[in-house]
Amino acid sequence: MMSIGMNSDTVVCMMRTLKDFIISRREDLGWNQTELANHSGVPRTTVNRVEKGTTKLPEADVRRKLAAALGVRHVDILIAAGELAEDEVEFPEDPRSDAVRKLQPAIDAITWNDGLLKTTEQYLDTLRKMQRGIFPIPELMKEEE
Repeated sequence: MMSIGMNSDTVVCMMRTLKDFIISRREDLGWNQTELANHSGVPRTTVNRVEKGTTKLPEADVRRKLAAALGVRHVDILIAAGELAEDEVEFPEDPRSDAVRKLQPAIDAITWNDGLLKTTEQYLDTLRKMQRGIFPIPELMKEEE
């Protein structure tokens, strides 16, 4: 078993080959080979060869395009292909992680109300005001004294 990092999370995968990894990610997205080709800019015949295992390790530009379309990192493709072992790669902590952890209670506490929060920017502005103490923080967010 190997684990593949995806978008700063680690996803445990039973895949042992690049073809299994690509097929699984594509199917998770609900795409067929043609849709993956369209989203990635890689010819469908290339996608097919990778998924059949005929092409064991595509060229770097193809790997990068596939990774971007599938929502994974290029290094995840290399790990799935067996070109890198996971212990050879250091995954830096996402610098946004601390900020997200701090804001998560506020995010969870806000109930989406189309009348009050019509845009994502208004939603984020409300979070900023809550963080600065300008906007009242819901009771569940107040620390127990």
